[in-house]
Amino acid sequence: MTKVNSERPTPSAITSGLTVLETTGQRVEGVIAERVYAPRCEEFGSRFPPPNRHIVGVHNSAPFTLRWRQDQRVCRRRMVPGDAIICPSGSYNPHATDANVSSVLVSFALDAPQFRGTQARLRPDWYARDAMVAHLARNLASAFTGSHAAASLYADTLAHALAVHLTRYYADGPPQRDFFDCPPLRTSQRALGEVCDYIDAHLAEVLTVNKLAAVAGLSPTHFNRTFRDQIGEPPHRYVHGRRLDRAQKLIVTTTLPLAMVAAQAGFSDQSHLNRVMRAEHDITPGELRRTAR
Repeated sequence: MTKVNSERPTPSAITSGLTVLETTGQRVEGVIAERVYAPRCEEFGSRFPPPNRHIVGVHNSAPFTLRWRQDQRVCRRRMVPGDAIICPSGSYNPHATDANVSSVLVSFALDAPQFRGTQARLRPDWYARDAMVAHLARNLASAFTGSHAAASLYADTLAHALAVHLTRYYADGPPQRDFFDCPPLRTSQRALGEVCDYIDAHLAEVLTVNKLAAVAGLSPTHFNRTFRDQIGEPPHRYVHGRRLDRAQKLIVTTTLPLAMVAAQAGFSDQSHLNRVMRAEHDITPGELRRTAR
């Protein structure tokens, strides 16, 4: 996640009038997650987002009163940390606040892959007290800290989970049948074997839920659940383990520079590999290479 220099505020990529504290950029297809700051604004402002994005905002700072105009009337809600706003494309309303506000904003492009397979239309909700929305949005905003490719699959998984939750509870009209239906009780071991082979062949690349689901011949929602049930851990944890195994093998059996080992195993850089190995095995790549000689 990119931290923004506080002396030179950066405008939000999602909506105007906000200062970005941290951002993922768009490192998961169709999704941007930002930590943002908005100063107190007691006059109704119109921070309209781009018309081609859905926005989920989760409040992170002290309680404040939110006022907004809706259908020619003024609505008020006391917002506390964890309260969320669901703002589908084209539904944003002028609003005002009585305090400075820090939030997490997650936006989905209208054609984001996380929403493919559903025809349901999101409806606005300016007062969603929903622990799942808060949990997924906050974790998505934190998922990229300190890495790139290694975190992308985890972030993509969170984005799919958030899209599924929004479509279940904040949408009008039925989703397409395949979006939520349970997958077959048993997916062939051959299909999952092909997924594992694909992962091993592409560890150095950015892996996504959609890519792996396509290899398995399942929808992304079904793939995440089926992989976890049959392999015993979610895809992002499996990929993390395979990357660590690949790095350890290269360290012990080759003389490749450690920076190249990190790149070939799918870690963002040598420093990231060092942190992961120390956290998981209490040893650094350099120490492992020395003890293997």
